[in-house]
Amino acid sequence: MIRIKFFGVRGSLPISGDSYCRYGGKTTCLQITLDNGYSLIVDAGTGIVDLGDQIINKTDPLFIYFTHFHWDHIQGLPFFKPLYIPNQVIHFIANQPVGWNQNIVSQMNGKQFPVCFDQLPSDCLFHQFKSSTLELPPSMNMTAMAANHPGGYTIYKLTVDKQSIAICTDNELLATGPANQSMQDFAQQFNNCDVLIHDCQYLPEEMASKSGWGHSEYRSVCDLAAMANIKQLVLTHHDPCRTDQDIDEIRERINFYIKEKNYSFSITMAYEGLKLHVV
Repeated sequence: MIRIKFFGVRGSLPISGDSYCRYGGKTTCLQITLDNGYSLIVDAGTGIVDLGDQIINKTDPLFIYFTHFHWDHIQGLPFFKPLYIPNQVIHFIANQPVGWNQNIVSQMNGKQFPVCFDQLPSDCLFHQFKSSTLELPPSMNMTAMAANHPGGYTIYKLTVDKQSIAICTDNELLATGPANQSMQDFAQQFNNCDVLIHDCQYLPEEMASKSGWGHSEYRSVCDLAAMANIKQLVLTHHDPCRTDQDIDEIRERINFYIKEKNYSFSITMAYEGLKLHVV
């Protein structure tokens, strides 16, 4: 079984207020846990602060995988309490060009944040995804692929026994640049996944003014899920301007669209605290 818990589901910047309580306002962070107790974290938006509070008394090594280094995916890290525990081992992993660790270190340089990274009492280790010697559980396989997002983005696909999930929180499916992946490319990569966690920050009518920003709208994401024979589609990276009511209304539009297209996969709008069990 793969257990997924969402600690942050917003894109761009965190938001707060009565109108955002049900879905939450923290930026991207999720945790994946296997039956054998192995656990990993994906991204360090402000959602990682709550996650850190929940695991503060655990001493197992931590594994944090970064999809990319835009602010909303790393801004919670300086406030992640395990960083300040002496000898706590924390592995940082990314599939980005050599030198990516400076994106982590530089936000804690005494100027943007008062505590410098080299002052941390924890034991922080950096790994390139493809050359890492970190051992995964025997039943688990993890692969990386590129998404269409400015500055580069890594999609992670995890397979445990016969269950598989793909994490793709920032991706412009219909991007037209020569280096971009096509819908067919993504469908092949995600084929038959039990769960696809995908970006859905914008609306169809917004895409003309936001082309090239690296995010998708619900119609193309639903089309992809159908092409790839996805069982459950989880939509995340909600725009910070969306209230709870806005997201509910988007869900109604999606329901109408998938009924019109006769798509059979299930849809979930991600929210803080959402737990999924993939069996």
